[in-house]
Amino acid sequence: MANSSSIANQSAVGFTIPVPAAQFNGSDADGTVQSIRITAFPKDAMGVNVASITINGVKYNQAAFNIAFPGGATIPANGSGNPLQAIGVQGVAGNSSSILIPYVTIDNGGAVSATANVTVPFSLILPVTFGNFYVTVAGCTAAVNFETLTELNSQSFIVESSANGFNWATAGILTAKGSAARYSFNVATTYIGLNYYRIKQVDKDGSFQYSSTVTITNACRSLKNVSIYPNPVKDQLNINGLYGTGNVIVITDAQGRELAKKTSGSAIETFNTSSFGAGIYVIKISNGDAEMRSFKVVKN
Repeated sequence: MANSSSIANQSAVGFTIPVPAAQFNGSDADGTVQSIRITAFPKDAMGVNVASITINGVKYNQAAFNIAFPGGATIPANGSGNPLQAIGVQGVAGNSSSILIPYVTIDNGGAVSATANVTVPFSLILPVTFGNFYVTVAGCTAAVNFETLTELNSQSFIVESSANGFNWATAGILTAKGSAARYSFNVATTYIGLNYYRIKQVDKDGSFQYSSTVTITNACRSLKNVSIYPNPVKDQLNINGLYGTGNVIVITDAQGRELAKKTSGSAIETFNTSSFGAGIYVIKISNGDAEMRSFKVVKN
């Protein structure tokens, strides 16, 4: 008779778990147990194949197991049904379902017991547990700060930003420190108004998880992304990339005479240039933060 058993709870990370020989055991009232037979490739409690089973130092996936052991893997055992060759199983990384190893005992007369199972229970342990995560803003720079309470097999942290919380871009990559730690990364605020940030944690096996999402309001009025078009201009001049409101825009001719002026109310402003004569004009933009940019435009 083969007896079912269960080993201690294991971490659901993709590496081989040795199964103690004593977990396979049985008795025979009219003979002596001589071997056990693993009757099928192990599956988890949801019926999903495990990554591999190792027998006597050789690792088999499902295909290799079925080729090597078409009738099941017979392994010599002592009289208590404990196999004399090492056995191990590797679950699928991140899978928290228990693994079942079906087996029977075989006595010296060839009698086969009913099937029993050795259960390898798994609990899902995330590679990283996040602690505090916050973003502070100083001028046109956002400081992304987060901490980890635990780290296991973590490879990197990717800081991601978004203008809408749906479409994300990589702002920077930090190497994992391998244990509980604090991280900080400075990034230029990119989007007008709300900026969204999150952390993508990448494990060494390629699996990943996301932190919560943090938002900040970008009050930066940097002029570095301002563009002016078309150039040469005919009837309408467009000024794009204005951060916030309150930017003062002045158009002068080549002699410095002011021809038009307005204070921005949005990210895009336009000027009617149809009455301007042909020549070169200067557009000066100031944001009230001691920053100014100048552009030359040709009017045909």
